[in-house]
Amino acid sequence: MKEECILVADRLEPRYIAEDEISRDGGQWPEYCRTLVVCVDSFENGLAEGWLHSFCLPAPRPFHSLDQLLFSMEEVLNESRLAEPWNITRTLSGRRARKRKKGPLPEVSRGSAPVAAWDFHALRPRRGKLASFYLRVYSRQNASMQGILIRAGDRDSATAFRSALELIHIFRRALDHSGKGVIPMEPHIFPEGGKRSDEQARRKTREQ
Repeated sequence: MKEECILVADRLEPRYIAEDEISRDGGQWPEYCRTLVVCVDSFENGLAEGWLHSFCLPAPRPFHSLDQLLFSMEEVLNESRLAEPWNITRTLSGRRARKRKKGPLPEVSRGSAPVAAWDFHALRPRRGKLASFYLRVYSRQNASMQGILIRAGDRDSATAFRSALELIHIFRRALDHSGKGVIPMEPHIFPEGGKRSDEQARRKTREQ
C-alpha cells in the first residue's frame, strides 16, 4: 500500500494492496478489485463476527466465525474469477476445465464475467468496531490460498500467509490483542532459503 489508511468519522478511506508499483487500471478488472476489506465487530469465545466487503460485491456479506469468513472469501473469488484455484486449466479459447484423476478434461464455458459493483472511490465501508483489515489473495494453490493481510491504519503490519489455516492463526492472534495497544503481526518478507532478515539478525544480536 502506498500510504496508510485514513479514518474519516466511522468510515474507511479506500485503499488497496497493489502487486507492485506498476499501475494496472486497464483490462476487465482494475487491480483494486482484488483487495477485500474485512471489518470485525466482535471476537468473543473465539468467534469473530463482522462483514466482508469487496469491490465486486454490491453489498457486504456477514460472517459469524473465521471459518465462515473463509467460505465467503472463496465464494467471492469464485464469482469474480480472481485468483482462480490451481486446478482450473486455462485455454486460449477462454474456456476452462477442471482436472480429474482419469479420463479427458471436459471444458466448461466461462460465461460472461460479472461487472465490478464499486469503483475505487465509492467503496467506503463502515470500519469494524474491533478491527479492520485489507486482504489480498494472490493465488489459491494446494487447495488453499496465499496472500497478504494488512491491518487498517497500520502499514507496518503487512503479513503474508501461505495457507487458509495460517490466515486464521494471524487473524486470531491480531484479534486476541485488539485494544491492548500491540498487534503482533509479523513482517511479510520471508528471506530466501529460510534465512533471517537483517532486522531479525540485529534483534537476535541485541538479545544476546
